[in-house]
Amino acid sequence: MPPVNRFAFHNPVEVRFGRGVSADLGACLQLPALLVLGRATLERTGLADFAARTEGVHTHAGVPPNPTPDIIDAGATHARELGVRTIVGVGGGSAQDAAKCMAVMLGHSESIRDLQARCRAGEAFIRRVRLIQLPTTAGTGSEVTRWASVWGENGSKSSLDHESGYADVCLVDPALTDGMGAALTATTGLDAMAHAMEALWGVHHNPVSSLHARAALGLVSRHLLPCVRAGDAGIASAAAAATQRQRDGMALASLHAGLALSNTRSAVAHALSYALTGEHGVCHGAAVGLLCRGALPVNAALVPERVAAITDALGLPDVRAAQAFIDEVFVAAGLPTDLAGHGVPASALPALVDTACGAERLANNPGQLQPADLAAILEAIA
Repeated sequence: MPPVNRFAFHNPVEVRFGRGVSADLGACLQLPALLVLGRATLERTGLADFAARTEGVHTHAGVPPNPTPDIIDAGATHARELGVRTIVGVGGGSAQDAAKCMAVMLGHSESIRDLQARCRAGEAFIRRVRLIQLPTTAGTGSEVTRWASVWGENGSKSSLDHESGYADVCLVDPALTDGMGAALTATTGLDAMAHAMEALWGVHHNPVSSLHARAALGLVSRHLLPCVRAGDAGIASAAAAATQRQRDGMALASLHAGLALSNTRSAVAHALSYALTGEHGVCHGAAVGLLCRGALPVNAALVPERVAAITDALGLPDVRAAQAFIDEVFVAAGLPTDLAGHGVPASALPALVDTACGAERLANNPGQLQPADLAAILEAIA
């Protein structure tokens, strides 16, 4: 075994995992509590009934994808008026990120933009309400990270990044993902895959983060395609147990990938993805899935041993096989396998490169990538 360099791994979130673990929610709450979620999630999860029959539990439904400051500020105002002691994020990354922002804001700021500025200035403060995360997709990993995405009206993306963004508890119940269709299963699963890949090739990888990332990729390779293929058909009674095991595997993959990324942060695929989502409307999971496909050969030339760890964890022989696996996921979900199919014209690529050059996450990639490298990644998936 080669020498192990000094490293640190930190994640304070209490993780509870397993089918039915969402039933622990009531016992985790300090009342009054506010559930932050999308309107469809409220009905699909049965939490509308839970809120209706539980005194002191309120809902803030209707959080849209990629929430903007006005959405977040309105939610924080609602929570402040109720005097809540617990905020619960229920859903994918958008709802969980909005919940993080609202929870950290209470008692400290009435504006998320003001709070972001204070965090960037290094101001120390402690979150004053309890934060619980309840993911309903298998991909975001937001339940175990400290940052939250905040989207501008012009499609720009920034983050709230503070130790207080870590949840007190996350309840990862794979049963809440059973109803996902093929496209949502594919894009959220590709998001988990991207988190694991970026954690492995990122400059801040360490032995513990790499263990989580490799575990995530192994689970993705075994379970993502079966989940996608079962997605739109739902869970037929004859295959219910088998399908549930596949969903369990993807929920665990997402958790492992989130734990890995919580310490390494993301890299080039995410740096390039923000404008694809904010300016061109490409779903985040689809964007980072395609970008990882494009970045694999670029990073293989820079850190061959790290990319070899990725293909090995996927159980695949080389980069081309890993790229083919990503394409197979897109095809199985009926999604385009190139940027043009997602509505991004070739004429947009230079601006995407320019935007990514200013992204903080780019510095986490090995090799000090130049604009020509970023252009090559985009051209490979155009």
